[in-house]
Amino acid sequence: MSKAVELREKMVNDGYFIAENIVSEKKINAVLEAIFKIYCKYHSSTKLHELSEPWNNDRFHEEMIKFRQSDPRGFSVLYDSAQSSASIIQLVSDEKIVHHVASLLGTETTELSITEGMVRMDTPGDRRNIAGWHQEISYVRNNGLVVWIPLSDITTDLGPLQICPKSHREGELKVLKVKNLSAGVSTVSVDEISSENIEKYPIKDVEVKKGDALFFDMKLFHRSGVNISNRIRFSCQTRYANISAKDFVPFRETKSYNKFVLEQIGRECIFPTH
Repeated sequence: MSKAVELREKMVNDGYFIAENIVSEKKINAVLEAIFKIYCKYHSSTKLHELSEPWNNDRFHEEMIKFRQSDPRGFSVLYDSAQSSASIIQLVSDEKIVHHVASLLGTETTELSITEGMVRMDTPGDRRNIAGWHQEISYVRNNGLVVWIPLSDITTDLGPLQICPKSHREGELKVLKVKNLSAGVSTVSVDEISSENIEKYPIKDVEVKKGDALFFDMKLFHRSGVNISNRIRFSCQTRYANISAKDFVPFRETKSYNKFVLEQIGRECIFPTH
């Protein structure tokens, strides 16, 4: 049995696969450096400039956590700014990642579609923005794979991603979106999958290391872990699909600009009509 077939069978059977040591440390550092430079844009007086690779230093985490606590709106601007970093695209579309996705989907690299690379910044104790139990297919309307890349070793205290192996076999579940929530509760944090469905499967904490990548089926049950450390859990993710599949739904990425910054600089958000 070839390695590609073996990987494909594991994905079909378990719904996930961890590829070890395939992510470039240089590309990981590039994403973190981009976040650091955005932070410095709003905090020019920081002394972090004096450190070598400050984004890997505890002091950077301390300042970022304090920033989020003291200025949530400013932190959201930083968060939104980081999402369009070219470094993220270079990381999630790395050649090794792309070849693993093609093998796991049983297709060619030229037939892959990619959706929205992004970086998450999960701060300690934040329960509002962590994701409850859900399937990615509820948000991305194509079958395929999620690629989740940690930007540091993911230990128990950082809040590992939790998955239910083999749960993708349930297929796409019909979920009822909860809309009428109190101001302190995010729709993201609400479980979309019933406890009855979750209880059918074991729950696995995915403690991957820096340099590894987690690939999992769009229909696999998963949720965020709770970060109880004193550092931010940085991770990148994207979604891949087979553009040649009969059930592939074409789409375009939409532009969503930060309204607060648009107001600051006196611009309106105008989209082209053609």
